[in-house]
Amino acid sequence: MRLLIRPEPYPDESLESYLLRLSQENGFERYALLSGAIRDSLLVQDHEASGAFPLELARVNVFHANRSSGLRVRALQLFAQLTDLDPACLLQLSLMHSGLHFGSGHACVHRAGVDIPLGFIRPAPIPVCPACLRESAYIRQHWHYSPYLACHRHSSQLLHHCPSCGEALDYQRSESFTHCRCGFDLRTAITQPASTEAQQLSALICGARFESTNPLLSSEHPSLMFGALYWYWLRNKTADAGKPEFSTLTTAIGYFSAWPANFHHELQQMAQKALQTQTRLLNHTAFREVFGSVLTDCRQLPTRDSHRNFILRGLLDYLTELVCANPKMRVANLADIQLTAIEAAAVLGTSVEQVFRLLQDGYLTPAHRRIHGGLKPHEPLFHLRYVIECRQAHRSTFNDAYHPYLPAW
Repeated sequence: MRLLIRPEPYPDESLESYLLRLSQENGFERYALLSGAIRDSLLVQDHEASGAFPLELARVNVFHANRSSGLRVRALQLFAQLTDLDPACLLQLSLMHSGLHFGSGHACVHRAGVDIPLGFIRPAPIPVCPACLRESAYIRQHWHYSPYLACHRHSSQLLHHCPSCGEALDYQRSESFTHCRCGFDLRTAITQPASTEAQQLSALICGARFESTNPLLSSEHPSLMFGALYWYWLRNKTADAGKPEFSTLTTAIGYFSAWPANFHHELQQMAQKALQTQTRLLNHTAFREVFGSVLTDCRQLPTRDSHRNFILRGLLDYLTELVCANPKMRVANLADIQLTAIEAAAVLGTSVEQVFRLLQDGYLTPAHRRIHGGLKPHEPLFHLRYVIECRQAHRSTFNDAYHPYLPAW
């Protein structure tokens, strides 16, 4: 099987958009007819890849597959051969699984060298910009990202619902870029001007960078920007049904413009509240009881390198100052709260295994003389003071995101 018409994909086009254009320009009435023909063709070449290729347009992207994601890649490569394009062409448009995680176990996807939180991928509906559709009728990949709130090129809000019938727009169901299922031409729709914050945020999503002291605006890589933005959204997302779920992101730029003073103020408030409500000695109090999950949430956004992860760096600077302001005394203070091995690894920029090796070789002192039941990474084990002092002792070697500290032997 060979497709007669083989349009070139746009660099910013979504995979679903390109496959739909391929279907329409080759005269298929519905995408399911093309995907069925492709599956039959793949069955002759590779029955395993054929079974991993879905018929539904909304399920075709690689990240939707779990255990069969490798076969999905193979199927898309074989599909690309039918268009006489480079075998990697469709993969370059795809959202792939990523081996990285944001914060405390939040999965991400990968496209064009950028890691994007999976929680930022719009499932459906997918909004559009009428002005962009008038210029060229295809779906831009960044319309699939929830933080993309406005068209940064035309300074207008995105269109989420049909102005005629009010139905939520979803090109994957309607199989039309320019028209709603009711027949309304979306290119004629009038949208409202977007706020400056929404425009700036959307420009960031598309790779724009600004000369600014704001660390979000001047992030050296889009993955770092996505990580910081996702961290902010998780901390500030609202359950208010009257507001869009991601509307709080418009305040992210203003928040990071005062970084890190505002973050340190929040941490100080947590510390003061813990002192007022403490029910046990501080040297028997877990770090999580005072500061919550703030350390594990920012340990990888997406890197563990504190030189690049400015949120982790801001937290470590605060904890270092906290230890300096609370020297060792007969009475326990905030510098004596206990970290788990996972939290200690985040502070030291290393692995849990290396933390246990530091403990065994005497570089770290445990909070308890006797450890019953073996070493457990989720249980409080080290005083904050000793972990910070260990970090300061190795400060000159902190150039790698994953410092080994000690040789494996």
